Amino acid sequence: MSSLLDQIIDGNTDGAVKTSDLLRKVQVAARRVVAPEIETWVKHELNGYSADVCLPSYRTLPTVVNGLFTGPGHSRITQALPPHPGFTDDFTVSLKQPLVELESFADADRDALSEWPAWRVKAYEESGAFAIQFYGLFSIWNVVSRPSLRGVIDTVRNKEMEFALDLQDEYPNAGQVDGPTVEADTKLAAVVYNVTNNIYGNGTSIAFGNENNQKIRIDEVRLE
Repeated sequence: MSSLLDQIIDGNTDGAVKTSDLLRKVQVAARRVVAPEIETWVKHELNGYSADVCLPSYRTLPTVVNGLFTGPGHSRITQALPPHPGFTDDFTVSLKQPLVELESFADADRDALSEWPAWRVKAYEESGAFAIQFYGLFSIWNVVSRPSLRGVIDTVRNKEMEFALDLQDEYPNAGQVDGPTVEADTKLAAVVYNVTNNIYGNGTSIAFGNENNQKIRIDEVRLE
């Protein structure tokens, strides 16, 4: 019978196994070796990141930003918008959703759209960053591409693999019932510490302005 670490490693090489399913195995292994930081990371990935939790750097993405302009005769123009001083952070998205949602977005037929709140759209229009004569700026959204979402998911998958491989190199029975724990073995603690640093890095969440809330959806932007 394969060990829990073997299951994580073998699952990572099987494209039919979802990354979110492998995370649950990592959670079990982390609990058994008494690695609370890893277990907390897994819980955030599975349940989503709350507003008061710093995101790992891989969950913050630069994006293309499009604007919808409306004008004479109900005409509409969709235009890519340039960055502008004071709006740099708005051209990135911080993905706080559970990983299973990101998997769903990545498998969809079209890219995800992250809409700007109305007050931020107005502020961008008033900044004079971009304008079309006789047209008003109606809405703005970040385009969260499916390849970029797959990149986030793949990063999590790689970190799952590294967690299992690093443990297995020194402790093949780590993650098994009655296996070694961080509390009982200082060398195991060093391995887990290195894995934890690798997972979190030094990335933090990027804000979008005071009290800004974004909604991501998988459909075309439509006028209400």
